[in-house]
Amino acid sequence: MVPVMLLTWREILRRRVFLVTVLLTAVFLILYGWGLSYVARVGERAPSVSNLLDQYLQGAGLLVAGVFFANFMVAFLVIFSSAGTISGEIESGILCSILPRPVERWQVYLGKWAGLAIWGLLYAGVLFWALVWMVHLFLDFPLDMTSLLRAFVALELMPLVLSAVTLLGSAYLPTLGNGVAVTLLYGLALLGGLMEQFMSVGASSSAGERIGLVTSLLMPSDALYRRMVYEVTAGSGIPVGDSAARMLGPFASFNAPSDAFLVYVGVYIVAVFLWGCLRFTWRDI
Repeated sequence: MVPVMLLTWREILRRRVFLVTVLLTAVFLILYGWGLSYVARVGERAPSVSNLLDQYLQGAGLLVAGVFFANFMVAFLVIFSSAGTISGEIESGILCSILPRPVERWQVYLGKWAGLAIWGLLYAGVLFWALVWMVHLFLDFPLDMTSLLRAFVALELMPLVLSAVTLLGSAYLPTLGNGVAVTLLYGLALLGGLMEQFMSVGASSSAGERIGLVTSLLMPSDALYRRMVYEVTAGSGIPVGDSAARMLGPFASFNAPSDAFLVYVGVYIVAVFLWGCLRFTWRDI
């Protein structure tokens, strides 16, 4: 399994995915820090942002907005670096040179998923803590490590979900079709979450909750983001109430997923992985 995982990382380096990712992430962080420094300078001149609650809401809003766009970066990185893992290597003949060796197919599949998942976990972790540190540095955002660690765990589940789903798709679809399919599935989850948030403004909406539930069960990525938002705001124990919703706008989380849903996400990852592993085991190469 370990040699396959290392081969997966080497393939990522060969395709220059790592280089492009580092360069574009650096650009994103520079622009984000520039924006934070501007907000900090304006805040020093504006007396309205003077108490701890306003300061916390401003920092939480900018942190959540940063992680919202970081979600896209993590998602697209995982999806497009995983889209051709099985189908692309079958077409290129790489797998034909690996499978005749004394190694089981499930070990090859596990090694590929582990390589992709660890790559996504490291990237998401570095990006998350970089954003947290920058908001704390520029805006003196109070760090509640308990809530931030829970938010970090929710965010780290997303690369595991996306890598499992994309690798499953790669066992069925060609590279381009798989990339399009998983991207649309990710977009469907995002749309369902946004519809649930907008339909829940001011009153409870059973229709919005059903839409959000169905899309979250199909693809839990947006629900994990909503749980992360909850942990950064209400999960910290600071009574932000409706003020957080007004500050965060479409980034708010009115219906945060429960701990039971996180258990479902764990079951979802295992089930999708086993499905893909069985498909790869039975597939003709």
